[in-house]
Amino acid sequence: ILDLRKRQVRNALLLLFLSQGTPLLMAGDEFGNSQNGNNNAYCQDNDISWLNWRQTKTGQKLLEFVKYVIAFRKAHPVFRMARAPRLMDYLSCGHPDVSFHGLNTWYPEFEDFRRQIGVMYCGAYGKKADGSEKITAGDMVTVFFAAETLARFMGEPEPARTAYDEAYEKLTGITILYEDEHILLADKPAGILSQKADKTDLSLNEWLIGHLLHSKAITQEDLKTFKPSVCNRLDRNTSGIVLCARSLAGAQMLGELLHDRTLHKYYQLYVKGAVTESRLIEGYLQKDEKRNKVSIAAAGAPDSYIKTKYKPLRIERDKTLLEVELLTGRSHQIRAHLAGIGHPLLGDYKYGDREWNDGYRKRYQVRAQLLHAFKVVFPALPSPFEAISGRTFYAKIPEIFEQVSEHGQAQAQGKNKTDERSRYGNLEFPRAARFHTGRSDQQDK
Repeated sequence: ILDLRKRQVRNALLLLFLSQGTPLLMAGDEFGNSQNGNNNAYCQDNDISWLNWRQTKTGQKLLEFVKYVIAFRKAHPVFRMARAPRLMDYLSCGHPDVSFHGLNTWYPEFEDFRRQIGVMYCGAYGKKADGSEKITAGDMVTVFFAAETLARFMGEPEPARTAYDEAYEKLTGITILYEDEHILLADKPAGILSQKADKTDLSLNEWLIGHLLHSKAITQEDLKTFKPSVCNRLDRNTSGIVLCARSLAGAQMLGELLHDRTLHKYYQLYVKGAVTESRLIEGYLQKDEKRNKVSIAAAGAPDSYIKTKYKPLRIERDKTLLEVELLTGRSHQIRAHLAGIGHPLLGDYKYGDREWNDGYRKRYQVRAQLLHAFKVVFPALPSPFEAISGRTFYAKIPEIFEQVSEHGQAQAQGKNKTDERSRYGNLEFPRAARFHTGRSDQQDK
């Protein structure tokens, strides 16, 4: 029964993709996603309507079949004729554009008890010119233009500037640490939103699309089918590595890693007081929506559970440089969790010590939390992600960290000559691939 069902699914998909017009496929059908027989899934927000992308593994054979059929349709223009079929031989080539057949050719059988129908597409009606053709009076010639090219030929005005253009030009200081056809790793400076909070905001999300448009990696037309996007969010004033998806496959992969917590994320930050040993701390996060502030409780709902791991890198007079691994990802988790055990972040006015922060603000202009996502570690990954499988990526520590450290002050005053490694607590940070000023003509060559 299951084999027959799978065959019928393939039959339905084949009919869809070999029909004229635009095939419409519901997300998940390509790998056999089931809604358990429920035909009203659109109005439900639960397991019935959610899409589990991990089914791409169990439905791998069907997914490969769909890829093959899409490629087959793309390779044969006759399945997407420029005009609606007329069931006529209007090219005088010996066959109509589309014809129907039964057990005998040219004799279709449309009775409701019939179990077969034959459809023949004549390739002459979908063939594109290769330059060797000779035309005569009465021939019909179809010319295909990109939407942008046709608009220029018709004298239409240049398209209006978009938020993507504006974000790409105005949001400066963003570094691309890694980029391929599926993902992009960006080093976001403090002060830039990961995603817009208001419709008029400019964020890293808009910058990402602006970058891809300006580099010709995508077109405006591509955005109608898939929009590249940020996959994890850092607070506006938190700097460091942000994971971005350039393709649907990249979005699925990053989403699965974040959901399964198999991608490891590490932060560096300063906290008040002396932290002398490594610890794993746990708790439950409770959020006050009106104040946009969270607190830590000893018990709570399962989905509010948080877990944070930290180790001290260097202890200074009134503070400690920590490395934190975020084992769960909740809003303000690191800031609230460390403040809850008596070690608030330097510069954090929402959860921290105002008087202590004011001293650093006056002396070093520290106006927000010093929190930097400096490292991500990818697990082993299958094709097509071999290039990042098992790799570790670093983002350079912002200069403000050195300015506020006693170690950095001693170095600046010539009291202690140190090398580049000690500047970052015996950690190495490879040079970023490219530094973006926001204007493509000023990118490093």
